[in-house]
Amino acid sequence: MAAQIHCAALHNVQFAPDPMPHLALAGSFDLIALLHRLNDRSDREILGIARTVLRVAAPITTVLLVNHTGRLDRASGNDRAVGLFIEATADRLRRSLHRRASHYRIDVLQSR
Repeated sequence: MAAQIHCAALHNVQFAPDPMPHLALAGSFDLIALLHRLNDRSDREILGIARTVLRVAAPITTVLLVNHTGRLDRASGNDRAVGLFIEATADRLRRSLHRRASHYRIDVLQSR
C-alpha cells in the first residue's frame, strides 16, 4: 500500500491486483516485481502469471521475485512454485540472482 501511495503520480507504474492472470495489463514493462505472488498458488495459477509476465515484458526486462519460504497449503508449495515460474519463463528470462534468508527468497530474472 505504501508503494502505491508513493508511486501514485508516476504514470509509468502500475500495480496489479489479484488475480493477476486474468488482468488485462496494458503496455510493456522493463521491471516487473512479483512480491509474494507465487505463494499459495496452484500450478495453473502460476503458469497463468508466467504467461501474463511474458506478455507484458519489454524486450529487455528484469523480473523480481520475492517469496515466503515457509509451509504453504496448496500443492505448488514455496520453492516448487518459484521453480515452476522460472521454468515457464526460461525461453525469455534467465535467473541472474538468487538469495535465501530464513523466511524468504529473492530471485532476479533478466532477459536472455
